[in-house]
Amino acid sequence: MDGFACCAAGVSVFGSACSCALAKIIHLRLRYRPLEAPQGPLDGRTGPEGEPLRLLFTGDSLCLGVGGQRAAAFQAACAEQLAAGGSPVEWKTVAGDGVDVDELCDTIETVELGRFDIVIILCGVNDFKQLLTRCRMPRRFRQSLVRLCDLLRGRCEGCRIVIPCILGLFYCPPLLQSCLLREAMGASFDMFEAQKTRVAGVEAPCMPRSMIPRPEDETLWGTDGLHPSSEGYAVVGAWLGRLLAK
Repeated sequence: MDGFACCAAGVSVFGSACSCALAKIIHLRLRYRPLEAPQGPLDGRTGPEGEPLRLLFTGDSLCLGVGGQRAAAFQAACAEQLAAGGSPVEWKTVAGDGVDVDELCDTIETVELGRFDIVIILCGVNDFKQLLTRCRMPRRFRQSLVRLCDLLRGRCEGCRIVIPCILGLFYCPPLLQSCLLREAMGASFDMFEAQKTRVAGVEAPCMPRSMIPRPEDETLWGTDGLHPSSEGYAVVGAWLGRLLAK
């Protein structure tokens, strides 16, 4: 009887924990207020006159600057770092809010693209969401990335493809600090991010964890608590620009 009582108590505790986790997820969902992308041009040029280095930024809401006050703050910061070496830089953006990599492939197949020297892909968060909604596994994410990179090579022959990898990012947004499942979900997100390093023929630089905006860095996060602010985008963009310039 004592064993049965202990077992029943254990089931009760487990059930309470699950209920608490579900309540936390629902609470976060209710708290989250989606933001619209800021108005402004997503293409641009910086540096002196002359034949420019051409960049293509493609991806999700991060390319659109959601969370910030300025459009393309990431792109501008990256391009300015590259132009600091004395060469002009021109950039174009092809992106969609909330898109996963498969949807991005569909877009790339239909838009008009010119010649680009470097293609930067910002993606992963929306694919990770499908781990819960559609049981999308990291391997499937990698397969989609391979398809996207093949498409880009076909459309932008000879381009250098870069897919920034930010391990540990899921632990940092302010909105997620009270999430009961943050540790488990953060580890799962990192499994998706790590797939970027397994795509052949691309560069997947990992941002040092010491440079990732922390939850307490309020000026670097947007008002939704999930996306960076314009200042946050600039920090990450400048890091990537310095890396590409080497």
